[in-house]
Amino acid sequence: MIEQQRPKKILIIGAAGFSLPQDIAKRDYVERVDVCDIDGSLDTIAEKYFLHEKLDPKIVFYKNSARYFVNEKIRNSEKYDFIFLDAYNGKVSIPSELLTKDFFDAIQKISSETIAMNVILDTAGESTFFKKLSNTLVSSFGDVYFQSITGNG
Repeated sequence: MIEQQRPKKILIIGAAGFSLPQDIAKRDYVERVDVCDIDGSLDTIAEKYFLHEKLDPKIVFYKNSARYFVNEKIRNSEKYDFIFLDAYNGKVSIPSELLTKDFFDAIQKISSETIAMNVILDTAGESTFFKKLSNTLVSSFGDVYFQSITGNG
């Protein structure tokens, strides 16, 4: 998706090990990758234990809650070409405050192109969580597309 769109300004909410931001920042068409995570130590940990190198200079790390960060961007009328939502509490779940219509509406205000979200759902789409999240996403974004991705372990 990113290769086809070639976005210049990207936002990633949820830093994890910084491997995705680091990979994206190395693409020549990318000018800036803003990364927001509430855990302010992730950049240091990622550089030392996961990446084994410094973060690319195109990466700007914001050590804030996602809701605060997004509201600041709205106040400053900033927009992103591509937004990737990938915030998790450990490996268990997405923080509930990032699954609300208010949050998705706010994300929509700072997006000029594409919004993608990493979320673990049942593949049949029958769970209550799937149905409620789908309804919330549609009410904020209109058309929503789900793509099943499976890994090897």
